[in-house]
Amino acid sequence: MDLVVGNADGKLRAFRNDGGTFTWLTGTANPFDGIVAPEAASPTFVDLDRDGDPDLVVGDRWGGLRVFRNDGHGIFTALTGSSQSLRRNPSRRQQRAGLRRF
Repeated sequence: MDLVVGNADGKLRAFRNDGGTFTWLTGTANPFDGIVAPEAASPTFVDLDRDGDPDLVVGDRWGGLRVFRNDGHGIFTALTGSSQSLRRNPSRRQQRAGLRRF
């Protein structure tokens, strides 16, 4: 895949560059099929586990983050609980109330 964009509906669309023309990958051809953010998906790639493969971090409209580990073969697995390496920052209201959400 050469381009990944998030939609307002929370879904990720992947495109392959075929000599200057981008082909939309759908269904099982899209390695991100089934990954959905609550709203307004915003994907980015970073090697979080330092294994040389770009892992996926998807933000949403409400400030939530979802982390997916790349196995090196184009399979992305959701990380949850303590295995998720990113924490959500507390909202301003939570900060004022002295609450921290992790």
